[in-house]
Amino acid sequence: YQVLNDLTDWEEESANKVSLGQDVLAQRPTILRAFTVEAGGGSELAAIMAEGRDPATAVDAVRELYRSLGAFAKAEALHSRLRDRALDLAAEFGDPALQQLMRFLVRNVLRFRRPAHGGPTT
Repeated sequence: YQVLNDLTDWEEESANKVSLGQDVLAQRPTILRAFTVEAGGGSELAAIMAEGRDPATAVDAVRELYRSLGAFAKAEALHSRLRDRALDLAAEFGDPALQQLMRFLVRNVLRFRRPAHGGPTT
């Protein structure tokens, strides 16, 4: 769920927020930040946040950094693997009704729409 939450922070039409990039502006640790640091973008990320840019400009710069270093693509791939694993675990329940319920929950709680952040498909 947390990977999905980190990705939806970048969706313009997300129902759970007023504006994009709130995790970045609050400098919260996210999987996207971790993938960016892992790819060598930690100092560039820190520089963007230290430059005193207006929030919209900072968010745009971080989005481009995340995109260019593949952080969105990695997070989407991780989400997909974790969702598939949860579906596999749901199939291990002995009771067919419980299997169906668990698959329903996984599919609905971990549903992912193609993002507006310009991830790997753009």
